[in-house]
Amino acid sequence: MIEIIDLEKSFGGQSVLRGVNLKIGAGEVTAILGKSGGGKSVLLKHIIGLMKPDKGRILINGTDITGLGIHDMDKVREKFAVVFQFGALFDSMTVFENVAFPVVEKKRISMHDMSERVMLMLEEVGLVGMEGKYPSEISGGMRKRAALARALIMEPEIILFDEPTTGLDPILLDQIHSYIKATHSKYGFTGIVISHEVPEIFDIADRVAVLDGGVIIETGTPADIRKSSNPVVRRFVAPRAVEAAS
Repeated sequence: MIEIIDLEKSFGGQSVLRGVNLKIGAGEVTAILGKSGGGKSVLLKHIIGLMKPDKGRILINGTDITGLGIHDMDKVREKFAVVFQFGALFDSMTVFENVAFPVVEKKRISMHDMSERVMLMLEEVGLVGMEGKYPSEISGGMRKRAALARALIMEPEIILFDEPTTGLDPILLDQIHSYIKATHSKYGFTGIVISHEVPEIFDIADRVAVLDGGVIIETGTPADIRKSSNPVVRRFVAPRAVEAAS
């Protein structure tokens, strides 16, 4: 589904991505781990075509998107949805209107069909009864779930999750992960999750990639990453144990 080849990006002479190589299989959920400021969000922006690399290629279903014009890139983006770090809901819209927004923008369907579709998505994420509320009137966890519903409504092939559980307590974190896992099982999208939540992220990821120093230093299943002997990887997986050993 997605192949990243020798991707490089610098800002003001500072290298952020130094040759990223990564393959993401169709229907898989891949978690990308890395320290803050290490280039994870920059990588995500390249995958969706919001940034152009200095060098390297990104293939989506075999199409190199790095050289596409605006019109062709917009067509590729129709395969994508993004769940942003803090939900990115429109404050002036109700939950219903927020979830309906992509349909209103991109599809011509009847109000009845749109309403049914929105309510189905709200049911998927446990928000039936909240559709008339504004983002300021619901909890942070509910806002994240509304953002997930908005991402799902267009039935995208690929969903990018940028720190989807930031700022949530452990109970809400597990709840959001459960909804991601359940909806992935039902809809089969290809998922990329930027996260710091270790080991919790291992519960929803098929594969894990560790980004450090601007390159992917290791990839594998959650079990592979847990067993890694790489000291940098170990700091993500079991930081307290590494600190105690040192």
